[in-house]
This record gives sequence, C-alpha cells and structure tokens, in this order.
Amino acid sequence: MTGREKFVKIRTAVIDIAVVALIVCAILFFVRPVIVDGDSMLPNFHNRDYLFLNEQAYRIGKPHRGDVVVFHVTAGGEDELYIKRVIGIPGDKIDIHGGDVYVNGDRQDQEYTKDGYTPGNVSGAVVPKGRVYVLGDNRANSIDSRIIGTVRISDIRGRAIFRLFPLKRIGTLPEYGTAE
Repeated sequence: MTGREKFVKIRTAVIDIAVVALIVCAILFFVRPVIVDGDSMLPNFHNRDYLFLNEQAYRIGKPHRGDVVVFHVTAGGEDELYIKRVIGIPGDKIDIHGGDVYVNGDRQDQEYTKDGYTPGNVSGAVVPKGRVYVLGDNRANSIDSRIIGTVRISDIRGRAIFRLFPLKRIGTLPEYGTAE
C-alpha cells in the first residue's frame, strides 16, 4: 500500500467518525430519553414505558392541545419530571364539572382517558400567555393543573414522540385528545 492510499484510508475513516459523531450529537440535541414513572397517564402510558422526547419542540414551535409533554416541577423541595397531556393553550378557557372537561365552552372527548371521567371542579380558568393547562390521562390519579396550576412552557422539557419499550408497543405515539 502506498503512502497516498494510506492517507486516503485514514482521511476516509476520520470523515466517517466525524459524520457519526455529528449524527449522535444532533440526536442528543433534539431527542432525550425518559422513563414513565407512575400511573397518571394510564391507559396510554404505563409505568416504566421508555419514551423519547423532542426537546426542541417548543423552542421552534408552540404546544398544541393533545400533546404529551414532560415538564419540570419543584414539589416539596424536590425536583421532579411529570408527564401529562396538554388540554389548554394560552388564551383557552377551561371548565371542569360533572366529570366533563370544557375548553372554550366545547365539551372534550375523553374516550382516551382511563375512566372517561374527570373529577373536580374548575370554573372559567383562563390559560395565561406562556403557559399550558395539563391533565393526566388517568384523571382520578393525577397531579396536574387542577392541583399545581398551569405549567410554564419554558418548564417543558419536551414533547413525547416515540415509545421504545415495551417492544410490543414500540413506535410513534398516537394522538388523542383535542389536538388542533
């Protein structure tokens, strides 16, 4: 092998390694793995489901009703990540009564939720600019905007886009709720 051939092989290997490193960095910049902890999103997400988040979703776009998001909460001095579904976006009026959820006066489909029922009473809550109203899919067992209030969009770590585990449910995530 000539010196020129060795140089070409080394250069090709360096370029290949650089391309792979660039792809890995791009993936890590845009995608973050997260494991569901708890039952607040049953029946659609189970404890220990392994999901991928699009971390850039709300840096380049806006939340939509129906998005499943993971956000940062400080509860009792502890930092935690919660996973919930966006029900209201800035400017929306939220009402909850008689087990039903109303967004801007329209009764929402709750067939995708665990019980098809939302406990509690909320009257005329308007979602402020820069915030979203979130609920768990297991509404009877969820700490969400009914308790913690609206969530700052800047506290959202990402939008859930893909389930890796369990393998029998691998794939992109179905859209439920009131997506725009």
